[in-house]
Amino acid sequence: MDLYLNELSIVQAENILESKNWMYGLVNTYKSLEEKGFNSIRISKDIYSKEIAHDYQLKKWLNDPTVDQPTRLFLKKILSNKPYIDYNFNYETDSRLYEFNYLGQISIALGLSYITDSISISLLSDKKWDKDEITIIEISLEEDDEDISENSVTVRHVSKAQHINSHISWIDENKDDSISNEKIQWNKQADKFLNKQAIDIQQRCKQPINTILDRLNNGASLFEGLDIQHLSGDNESCMRLRVGDIRLIFELNYKSQKIVVRKIGYRGGIYKSL
Repeated sequence: MDLYLNELSIVQAENILESKNWMYGLVNTYKSLEEKGFNSIRISKDIYSKEIAHDYQLKKWLNDPTVDQPTRLFLKKILSNKPYIDYNFNYETDSRLYEFNYLGQISIALGLSYITDSISISLLSDKKWDKDEITIIEISLEEDDEDISENSVTVRHVSKAQHINSHISWIDENKDDSISNEKIQWNKQADKFLNKQAIDIQQRCKQPINTILDRLNNGASLFEGLDIQHLSGDNESCMRLRVGDIRLIFELNYKSQKIVVRKIGYRGGIYKSL
């Protein structure tokens, strides 16, 4: 289960002491979430250079000897667990382009939390973040014309431990997905390729792999309705899954009930250097 750090909550405090309190609050909130099964916070690469007080960036806090060292090292490890997200992100489907807005500001993390059905976490830098749900505006544009539509959507949100109680049922329901993810290994190339794609493409690639794992656990017909072929020669232990123009090369271990996705790419070069 992913958490997305709300970039709009990262603002300058009136002084360094206040910013330190914000950071301690963030860490304590995350520790409560960690007990529920979370293991990382998704951030942008430039987040470290954002000021949380005048001339006091997040990277300075992470290396500040006046801040408790175990706390600093803990958060540094958590923030480095996942690939960075792109805050120049636009969500696009086959025919519409989406943007997400909160109180007049473009919000990437809140938007991603909504798209991926996950949770956003904020620094408690303003009373507007003291909520367990945030309402944002989903703005979509039809590519072929000027048809712009706006809808209010709700995002799960936390900025302190008390907010987690509102999401316990959802967290419990999604723990099974976390267990399934332990049974699926995405090799470095595959993971890197996916994280460069739009969210809808990521989901289209992951869904059939999750389906195969579910069928494996339930004793159902594994590949029914999926475009899969066994490879031959040196790669006879592998299978090819076709998702549109994208090909996924994976191995299936029936005994351990695990799937290893070895490579993802567009047709043509995907079979080189397997």
